[in-house]
Amino acid sequence: MINLAMRFALELAGVATAAYLGSYIVPSGWRLVGGIAGAVALATVWGIFLAPRANSPIPLTARELIGTVLLLAVAAGLAAAGQLWLGLGFGALLIANQAALLLIGPRTGEFA
Repeated sequence: MINLAMRFALELAGVATAAYLGSYIVPSGWRLVGGIAGAVALATVWGIFLAPRANSPIPLTARELIGTVLLLAVAAGLAAAGQLWLGLGFGALLIANQAALLLIGPRTGEFA
């Protein structure tokens, strides 16, 4: 249960990081638009394909792995944007969380 709460917190941090990256890559007059676009893009992809309750043919464990890869790409973007230690820390937390999810095994019940 704690691991699932940590996963949710990491997903929220990923959306915030996507907003930061969106504002980072656009010209200064468009930073607000870029930030909103980055957050909306990640949240949309996540909601349609990767959310635990998404109507997707992809099995839950595969969705978790794909989600981790997507968030690792966001962490790499954070490191490339000049926030090296934040990107590395975020990536390490993602890997540790995914390893714990895999060790727990298949989930059933209200959170699956």
